[in-house]
Amino acid sequence: SWAFFGSPIVSLAAGIAGGFFVDLDHWIDYFIAFGARFDVKSFMKCEQFLKSDKLYLFFHGWEIIMIFLAAAIFAQGEWVRPAINAFAWGMLFHLVSDVFINKGMGFKGYSIFYRMRNGFLAEKIVDPREHRKGLARRREYRLLHKE
Repeated sequence: SWAFFGSPIVSLAAGIAGGFFVDLDHWIDYFIAFGARFDVKSFMKCEQFLKSDKLYLFFHGWEIIMIFLAAAIFAQGEWVRPAINAFAWGMLFHLVSDVFINKGMGFKGYSIFYRMRNGFLAEKIVDPREHRKGLARRREYRLLHKE
């Protein structure tokens, strides 16, 4: 975005921040599933999804990116517009990567409205074959944690 709007350092920093910001919602999902109790190992294994079988992921949404891109259009200031624009492009790069890396979600799975319409239920959002694999992991998880 700096090529179009200037401020290469600001754009670089904001783009990197946007790419990482998206994953902060994993913390939200974790605390929804487990409450205030935190276990690093559990978090790193993404056990919040095994426990709840829900995919909230509030920042993993095409809609959020569109909001930031729209905000960039109206932003004022020498570095504000490039920062917001680069932040949105960093998020976009992250989500496009996720579509190809995370099997089963697909393009529409990264829509907040789509997930909301499906009650955030993984079984309705994730490809059935991938969800069956997740169910096997979920059974293992429940046996290990006696749920």
